[in-house]
Parts: sequence; structure tokens; C-alpha cells
Amino acid sequence: RKTIDMEKTKVLANLEELAAIGDSLVLCRFSTRTLIAWEQMAKYYSMITGREATADDMMRAARRIINLTRMYNVRLGLRRKDDRLPRRLLKESFIHDGEERRITEEEQEKFLDLYYELRGWDEEGVPKRETLRELNLI
Repeated sequence: RKTIDMEKTKVLANLEELAAIGDSLVLCRFSTRTLIAWEQMAKYYSMITGREATADDMMRAARRIINLTRMYNVRLGLRRKDDRLPRRLLKESFIHDGEERRITEEEQEKFLDLYYELRGWDEEGVPKRETLRELNLI
């Protein structure tokens, strides 16, 4: 059985960040998850705006987008209790790599711990002040 670890969490976070930038650039959502790399995003941004940008600039912008979105959701009262997979994914089995699997509550909780740590959020999913400072959001 494969386990949840920080490397898998980083892969998911990277996909989330690519989608955030792709949405901001109004790119096709299907291509931003598989075909486009950060360097391409920077090139598209530069072509669209006329401003030079690097892959690092795009990654930072994506993190800002995700944290701004999270701050808005926190303001509305959303916390860890709301970061849940659909019940169906926790109740029904599926086939992965030829093996029948089901995501457990424990796996979901472990992933949230790793994800929040990676994002620089507290245990309830609220961005920490130092994270917001690093991103120049406060």
C-alpha cells in the first residue's frame, strides 16, 4: 500500500499552483495540469503583459493567489473541518495500480497535516503571519 508523504503533497501543491496561474492567464485548464511547465507560464505571462517574468515569479504569484483565496475562505469561517474529500471517496473502494483501495480518514488527516505544513498554514488551515509576510500579503 502506498503511503501519503511530503513528496506526493508537493506534487499536488505544484499542480494546484499551475492551475491557479493558468486560471489567472485564462489558459485552458486541461493543458495547465499536464503540458505546461513554469517556464512556459512565464513566457505566456510576458507575451500577454509585455512584462518580463521568470518561472520563480510565476511560482510566487501562484502561492500568493492560493494564500489570498485561503484568507478569503478563512474570513468566511472555513477551516480544516471544511477541507474534506467527498464522502463517496471515503466510503467506496476504487482500483489503483491494479489494487483495490479506499482513502481512510487517517490518510486524509495526514495529508492535511503535510499540506498545511507545506503551505505555511497552522493546524486549522489558517495562513501563518510569517507566510503572509514572505509573500508580501501583509
